[in-house]
Amino acid sequence: MDFDCYIKVMKEVADGLDDGNIRGLKFLLRDKPNIYQKELVNVNEGSDLIQLLERKELLSRTKVLEFMNLLQLEGRIDLSKKVQIYMETNLPVNLSNHDYYGINGMPVVENYIETDEYRLFEKKINSCKAALIKGTLKEYRDLDKYKLKLFFFHRLLMLINRMLNNSQPLSASRALYSWMYTYGAVKIKISCHHGSGKTQHAYSYARRFPGKSEKSLIWRIDCKTLSQIYRSLSAMVAYLKLQCIFLDHVTCTQSDRQLRASIDEMTKRIQQKLRCEGINNANHLVLLDGVEDTSDDTFTKMLKDFLDTENVYVIATSRVTYPDEFHNLCIEVTGMTEEEAVLYFKVVNNDELEQVKELARQLSYLPLALSFAFAFIANTGSSIETYVKSLAETEANDQLRSLTVSCEVALEIVKKDLTEHGKNLLAYIPYLHPENIPDFLLKSLLPVNMTEDFKEREINKLIVCLRNNSLATLKSRGNNRVIAVHRFTFRVMMNMKTEKEKTIEANALLRHFCHNIYLDTSLIEAVKKNVMFLDHALELLKLYENCNRRPEMEDKVLCCVLLCGVAVTYRLYGNTELSANEYFVKARDAVCELVSVNKADFAVTVCGFTAMNDIHISINGCELIRENSKNLFEKLLHKGKSLSDSFILTVITNTMRNKEQLCYLLEVTNGISYTNNQIATDSIEELLENQIIVPFQESKESFLVELMIHILYNSSKNKRLMKLATDDFTKQNPERRNHLMARLSSDNLCPTDESLVELQYSINLAELLDNHYKHNCPAFRLGLKIAARRGAILYYISSQDSNKSIKCIKDAVKILEENSESNIRFIEFGVVKHDSRSTNYQMVSNKKLLMECYIMLSKEDTTYVKKALTLAQDLESLIPRLYHWKVMSDIHIKIAHVFELQNTEPFITKAKQHYKEAYRREYESNNIRLTRYHLRALLQYVNCCINHSTKEDLEMAKTICNDIKERFQHKSTDEMFDAALETIDKQLNEMTTPKEIINSLLTVNCSGVDIGTQTDNVSTHTSSEGHVRNSQSGISPTKKELQRRKLQLKIELNEIDNELMQLELNNM
Repeated sequence: MDFDCYIKVMKEVADGLDDGNIRGLKFLLRDKPNIYQKELVNVNEGSDLIQLLERKELLSRTKVLEFMNLLQLEGRIDLSKKVQIYMETNLPVNLSNHDYYGINGMPVVENYIETDEYRLFEKKINSCKAALIKGTLKEYRDLDKYKLKLFFFHRLLMLINRMLNNSQPLSASRALYSWMYTYGAVKIKISCHHGSGKTQHAYSYARRFPGKSEKSLIWRIDCKTLSQIYRSLSAMVAYLKLQCIFLDHVTCTQSDRQLRASIDEMTKRIQQKLRCEGINNANHLVLLDGVEDTSDDTFTKMLKDFLDTENVYVIATSRVTYPDEFHNLCIEVTGMTEEEAVLYFKVVNNDELEQVKELARQLSYLPLALSFAFAFIANTGSSIETYVKSLAETEANDQLRSLTVSCEVALEIVKKDLTEHGKNLLAYIPYLHPENIPDFLLKSLLPVNMTEDFKEREINKLIVCLRNNSLATLKSRGNNRVIAVHRFTFRVMMNMKTEKEKTIEANALLRHFCHNIYLDTSLIEAVKKNVMFLDHALELLKLYENCNRRPEMEDKVLCCVLLCGVAVTYRLYGNTELSANEYFVKARDAVCELVSVNKADFAVTVCGFTAMNDIHISINGCELIRENSKNLFEKLLHKGKSLSDSFILTVITNTMRNKEQLCYLLEVTNGISYTNNQIATDSIEELLENQIIVPFQESKESFLVELMIHILYNSSKNKRLMKLATDDFTKQNPERRNHLMARLSSDNLCPTDESLVELQYSINLAELLDNHYKHNCPAFRLGLKIAARRGAILYYISSQDSNKSIKCIKDAVKILEENSESNIRFIEFGVVKHDSRSTNYQMVSNKKLLMECYIMLSKEDTTYVKKALTLAQDLESLIPRLYHWKVMSDIHIKIAHVFELQNTEPFITKAKQHYKEAYRREYESNNIRLTRYHLRALLQYVNCCINHSTKEDLEMAKTICNDIKERFQHKSTDEMFDAALETIDKQLNEMTTPKEIINSLLTVNCSGVDIGTQTDNVSTHTSSEGHVRNSQSGISPTKKELQRRKLQLKIELNEIDNELMQLELNNM
């Protein structure tokens, strides 16, 4: 099957267009500014049209949205759908900004009306550039009459204090409040009811923000928990293309402290960015939404930072009171007035007027409750009087109960209008994230055998019913619809369920998420799908963490799987390594608890990793780790035997397979059909006979072992990434900065002890499980074994130790070559996933690492350079088929570096192309945080442009340096780029030799850079001497002659270096 999806899809579209479609598309293109009529005349077939759009840069592998829209306008929805599927599964997009935190994530209900409170709020924020919205205080029924008087006396003292403009609170007031708290007069935080209109007022203002311009940023920060604040800010710094911060002095075990430190630093970075040149003239709006603890130091510090930013407007919403220092910015919302409620219901006669007033009074003038009532009366045709009586019958004599009853009535109306499938979807909604429910997720919950048309009808019916009853809003329309539901509605829906219903529905969703979230995220399609499920998986996991019920053993196993899936997604999501680490630890500890293993076994001290002369000890770790691994393996294997056959069957048949695995399965199973990317139950027997599926007994035994390997292997990589993401570039010591920047463009970074220990555990478990398969199922091998062992080799060669053993590197090469030559089927969770063909992910990754080993060995033997070149050319030929891989940018970098080492003009040109492609993919993907790892693509590209310069190359290098400098936003790091930019400008003006640029680029001491990643710094004085001779003879050489002479000198110098190296080897 052809993996180059773009070519395949465009061919299908071209073949599918008839003459009428082509005429229609030509008509739509007639007004495009860069398309001329004479060009359209020559378009007769679909292929002509696609070629024209590609020439005009209106269509490319990464630019297909406009073409998809054109096909829709022409009425070819079928062809448009093909392009959409390609776009959703193959394109590297910025996953960190999926319209959740931006303006599209702030929906306003259709029947929202401006109230006097909104106008007061608007006046407040327009005058003060800030407004902190709080709701009406609850009635204090928990206070007896005496304590209630004390409470209001306290409030009176605070009011007097404000009137006197005293900067310090009255000591009497504070003492009284403290006494009341101690003796139980204040039992809960001062808070208000749901539905008073806080969030809707904020969203309405954001959508009509008067200071908005093209450069304005409007962003919502979830403030319910510390983790949500962290994730919101992570997405924000990614959107702003800023360096994300992780403080190295805070250990991974101090999660709360680390989160707080990261939040503080990210807020400062955002503040600097919004003040910087280019967007400082624009006004921005930050919404701190749903603050649960307004007195929290992290929140107050973040609030002050945003308030201190002159061009930033700030809105905060909370159900609790704000600290006294912000009292001048606070505004209280109580709901509608009686007059506004009358206008809202559009009353025309006096009889209904009194009924509306009574209804509004019973519903406490809460906009949310009134909207439920209005929708119910409009949809059912019943009278206001009937609705008032129904409230009276349910004894709705307080605000909360009135609101609850109104919501329950609306939900009952919705249920009556839905089919059984629609009711099932409605039942699952309260387990999901309320503000971000994509329609594709709801579709995935419908039966597999239901056609797309029927699924669309069911979803449309559900959305219409929810919107008509004021229970939901639609954030966006068209292909990407997202439903938002008020959190209070979720609580009401959950409270209407019995405990048995909650258990059944939660377990069903748990299985659904486990089957749909990929643990292998090597393909872009997997990452994108995981991201769309992420928020909802978190909501479900909270339910299992908070509930008192004890899940069954198999449900516990699935919780471990889901925890791992969430962690893996966070690892690749962008700026969320801390969240990934949190869930990896949860997953690991949950499995340890399941099999009664002490999690302290993983706290093993590692010493002298790179000093060892035996690569196998480096891979497998010390004797203690190996012994602990055997003990853990036996317990996991034993516990796995208690899993049922039905559990394994469900996992095998319901797990979603990525397209790479499906293509392989289609090939090796003689065309067995796979519906909805899943294995059909009726084909299990045949697959068992053909050795595509592992026998159930072995699958059960190995399940927990393989899950633990996944957790430890990915956690190890994440911990290393946390180290790579450390923001060390603010060090004031210039010498220290130079050393860090030298390492920045290389792979030289030793793994942390924790990451190495986890990797060694995963390797030992993988080897034990592989031997188990070898003994019981000789036809199968564990693919994770190759990946884990390769990870240890990568850790070894990328360590900072310059005295790496040549023997160890040669042993590593032997291991990698053996893996590449293997002809065994590799499995994952009981199903064959791949073999050793050249396009397989594991095999390509082996070749990539082999190239690095060959380059290191070329210090001793130059023949290894040719071996590296052969592998690079091999990988280059595979690129069209690997385009949808997540690691493609790294593959481009590795190929480019090998090509650059060849030092010939054709290879240099190709190296630049690969560096450019790696930079482009990193820029377009979610990996836009500028860690040491991700900056490698940018810096090596800049180096290459300068070392082998043309005017175009230098201009590109200047652009990239400016981009990096802007993102770091620190004076200390600005200095690293100023020298390079200054010399690039000089080079552009004079087009002198690039030697001085090479020496000054980022003030890096290149002697500290590993041979595996440094570029050749070739002396150019000989070329200068030739230029002098030509000048003395009166001959003025052309640019081409100088470039040719320069290239010849480089080749000669390279040959001299090789000869010198060979002489040194002979003398050893």
